[in-house]
Amino acid sequence: MKIEFEWHTKGIDTPQKDKLEKEIMQEVSKRLEDLARRKIGALVVSMYDDETREDFSVRGEVFSAEKGAKKVKFCKIRINKGFLIECEKLAWFQPSKA
Repeated sequence: MKIEFEWHTKGIDTPQKDKLEKEIMQEVSKRLEDLARRKIGALVVSMYDDETREDFSVRGEVFSAEKGAKKVKFCKIRINKGFLIECEKLAWFQPSKA
C-alpha cells in the first residue's frame, strides 16, 4: 500500500514527522486491510494543527487516492503531545518509543 503524507503543521519538526509517518504507515495499512478484508490501494494522509482542542495538537484524515475512484475517508487521526495516535471508529494504536 502506498501512503502519501501532506503536513500542514507548524509544531512538528522533520525527525518527528519521519517517525510518525513510519508508524502511521505500518499501523494504518495493517488495520485498514484487516477491516476492509481486501487490498487497499494508494492513500493520502493529510495532517493539520488542531487549535480547537487542548488535548490534541495535530489532527488528520486518511483518504483513498486511487485515480478515477471516488474519494473515501477511511479514518481520522489525532495526535496529542505524547504522540498517541488513534483512528476513530476503526482502530487505534500508540507509536513505539523507539
